[in-house]
Amino acid sequence: MASNSTPGQVAVTAAAGAPRPGTRVWLLRDGRFGRVVATAQGGLMCRVRPDGGGPDVECLGDELFYLDDSRPE
Repeated sequence: MASNSTPGQVAVTAAAGAPRPGTRVWLLRDGRFGRVVATAQGGLMCRVRPDGGGPDVECLGDELFYLDDSRPE
């Protein structure tokens, strides 16, 4: 999907479907991992709880990368 993705990752897009709560993702904007806690607009907007604590982050779905074992069906 995304030409800059590394092996084992796939860009999250509306076409790929909304990530499920609990899905582990890489936050491009923040440069860290987290887990999806909520989605809206079919995955266009996501709320992610960063690993290691801190406030939840609201971001666009295309600002995330799924880890390989967390792809939507």
